[in-house]
Amino acid sequence: MLSKQDGRVEALGLTAAGPVQRSDLRDGALRGSLLGLLVGVISALFILGGWPVESDALRATTLYALPLTMWFAGAWWGGMLGLMQDNPALKPFLAQRDSGEFIILIESSPVDERLVKRVMAMADAVLIAEQPWSWGRFQVTPLLPSGKGAS
Repeated sequence: MLSKQDGRVEALGLTAAGPVQRSDLRDGALRGSLLGLLVGVISALFILGGWPVESDALRATTLYALPLTMWFAGAWWGGMLGLMQDNPALKPFLAQRDSGEFIILIESSPVDERLVKRVMAMADAVLIAEQPWSWGRFQVTPLLPSGKGAS
């Protein structure tokens, strides 16, 4: 459930969307890791090409450890930046979230989609969007309960 009022959501006995679902952590970490690996490889080649390195151990350390360290540092840094950004897949629903509505995100297989829609219709929920997101082989259908702040 996506809402600005996580306390009310949990008071209703529902699970609020976690920070990983709300943020751009996965894509941020991926971009950061690729950038870190690129910087690490370029730095290692620059260091090895600019100065004569006599020791094989120092050459191996520079060639392997520097790119690997920069790869992990880039993934960490990118992940931290991604945590500060909203998930781009949720952008169509942020206006409703900011106005105080509760957004229910339902993951269902295509076979169960009709059943989920029928159950939500019985609860007077309004379908605001339907997006097949790339989270495995499931389809995520965001639904908005009727009435502001309805449970």
